[in-house]
Amino acid sequence: MGADLADYKEKLSSTQYATLSGQVNFFELFMEMATKIVKKGGYFAFIVPDSILNHGKSILRDILVGSTEIKFIARLGEKIFPE
Repeated sequence: MGADLADYKEKLSSTQYATLSGQVNFFELFMEMATKIVKKGGYFAFIVPDSILNHGKSILRDILVGSTEIKFIARLGEKIFPE
């Protein structure tokens, strides 16, 4: 279940987030922001939902492929965390 961005959409729209279109999820904004703020030679890591593979997330995938060097991807499957 994603959070409601309605209260933040006006503030966010004045920024340069390519993922801020259509139905937005916070994980997309956090990942895009990470690509902008990570220092040269730095790392970031996220655990994300499988929905990142959906057609509607192609902008985020393009950003990640074009602006990062992906070191590791793992599909952890369902119920990786207890409860």
